[in-house]
Amino acid sequence: MKKPRKKINWDKIVYFIVLGLILAVLLKYAFSNVVYVEAPGQVYFNSVEVRLPKDATIQNFEVLEGDTVNIGDTLFSYVAEQVGGSGFDGVSISGLGTSSSSSGGGWQEREIYQLQKNIELTKLKAIENSNLIEWNKQQIHDLENQVILEVTSKTVIEKFKKDLVKLELDNKKYWTEIEVYKKLISELRGKSSLSSKKGRIKISGGNSGGSFSGFNYYKSPVKGTVTRIYKNDYEVVLKAEYILNLHKRERIYIKAFFDQEDFKYLKKGTEVTVIFPDGSESTGAINRFYFATYRVPLEFQNKYEPITRSIAADIYPIMNSEQIKWKAFYKMGVRIKVSKY
Repeated sequence: MKKPRKKINWDKIVYFIVLGLILAVLLKYAFSNVVYVEAPGQVYFNSVEVRLPKDATIQNFEVLEGDTVNIGDTLFSYVAEQVGGSGFDGVSISGLGTSSSSSGGGWQEREIYQLQKNIELTKLKAIENSNLIEWNKQQIHDLENQVILEVTSKTVIEKFKKDLVKLELDNKKYWTEIEVYKKLISELRGKSSLSSKKGRIKISGGNSGGSFSGFNYYKSPVKGTVTRIYKNDYEVVLKAEYILNLHKRERIYIKAFFDQEDFKYLKKGTEVTVIFPDGSESTGAINRFYFATYRVPLEFQNKYEPITRSIAADIYPIMNSEQIKWKAFYKMGVRIKVSKY
């Protein structure tokens, strides 16, 4: 007689598996809290926000976002606005023992600058119009084929043709204006040369790159990368506004936020393990602590938890070769782990 096979008690097996998983999680959490201090952090570069000490008009940017610059490289040219609203800063005329910003050839140079600016702006309008003219011509060509196939009515083509005529007339007007501006500049330069015979004309504009340009040139104060440009060419910028942002290529760091009760395990020079979002790890060292406590950033707090204050610390990579790896996680959240023993 065969012995009856015992039934597998699946309920008991599932119970022990779940119990084992819970115990493993609890043991891991307890071990982590007993052996390690953990804290959230963010990767930062040392950056420079570029502003001007007075209102100005940007002329041209010499760099693009992502460009690498060295100390002394030109970032952009600009014209500083005067209180009187002339839009031209640093112009002085000296001759025969006198100095005046409103006599001699000074007003002529201001007018020449304004006319040159008008030429550039009008050229931009003409180029934009030319692009629209080409686009309208292409649309008309496509629509003519549709009219032949009786897919579109002729009235649609007529509208594009009217727009095309208007754009071509506007372009003629723009190029005529440019010629008038050039003629005026030639006349003003002729008068300026006559004035210079009577008195020496001197135009100073701080870091200006030309004796008659009136432009100032902003030089890079650091060696780094252009990460953000907030303005455009020919745009007015107020002294309170940021123009561009530079990130230094060295001194990348992590700002970490430790619980106050963990401070006894920390000191300057303590080695830490940095865990990045992709699971990779790196080694850093605490460089300094901030004097006051900081609020933990909202992205590191659980919803509905009261906002807590923490001890902030800067962490730098121990190996310089690790900086490239850290840069890939700029402004991302990381985990910091420090051994208590």
